[in-house]
Amino acid sequence: MVSVIIPTYNNGSIINRAIYSALKQVEVPLEIIIVDDGSTDDTEKIVRSSPSSSVRYFFQKNAGPAAARNLGITMAKGEFIAFLDADDEWRPGYLKKVIDQFKKDEKIGLIFTWAILRDNRGNEVIRNYYSPSRNKWHTIFWPNPLQCTSSTVCRKSFLDKVGGFDESLRTREDQDLWIRLKEVSKLVEIPEPLVIVYKRDRSYSTRQSLKQMRSDYFNIIEKAFKRAPDLYAGKEKIIMAEAYRYWGQYYLYMVQIKDARRDLYNSLKYKTSFYTLFCLILSLMPEKILIKIGNYYKKLIKL
Repeated sequence: MVSVIIPTYNNGSIINRAIYSALKQVEVPLEIIIVDDGSTDDTEKIVRSSPSSSVRYFFQKNAGPAAARNLGITMAKGEFIAFLDADDEWRPGYLKKVIDQFKKDEKIGLIFTWAILRDNRGNEVIRNYYSPSRNKWHTIFWPNPLQCTSSTVCRKSFLDKVGGFDESLRTREDQDLWIRLKEVSKLVEIPEPLVIVYKRDRSYSTRQSLKQMRSDYFNIIEKAFKRAPDLYAGKEKIIMAEAYRYWGQYYLYMVQIKDARRDLYNSLKYKTSFYTLFCLILSLMPEKILIKIGNYYKKLIKL
């Protein structure tokens, strides 16, 4: 059986979309666990009105999505745990394809698929594509190593082994878990867009929020190196080089030049890269030009 865990906070107006998309996975026996993270709207009423006996509702005081998912894992009865955010949805056949893949190898601890990003009007914004380079070990440390939490299914025995989500992290708690799972099991990608993710009305562009995300990001890398030094031996430089390069690129994109130069320079200290050097040179251009480049890039990817 598959236990579907849907954390929610004030998503009463849209949660049925997620629930119904899970109920449409008719080929796979499942239970749907709704963990209400302190909602103040009509979420409970809407969830309890579901005609399906597969839907179970739990309420907790507001503690964040990591705590909500951990509660769901504790309550789950299934062999597999499928995560689905309250504002996302699965395409028909998603779970069957994932579970069929799990059955091929008991050492698989996590499977993820492609995802499609849509705006609030339902228009497709971005479609994630398969990249063979993601098979390399160090890519689990990329800022977006998998597609999203809603496109991820885990074997519960491995989740229990690594201890679930780290509730002390304010961001990146999902990536931290994926890294720990990869340390003890196999990760498999299904190169099909089987999940629809809706663009959130929130921004991580402020200096303070970026600082928190960056801090959590390097924190999980440091914890991984300490947790399994033999496993990461010889991989540290490329992991750190790509980590700093990502943040340098992102700060450059946000036209936070001082921070961009710092991280691009740090990346070059770990690994020489012409692309990183190009970005560092680009950071020396006038701010007005960098803003124009950033605006052009936003139009290019329709964000």
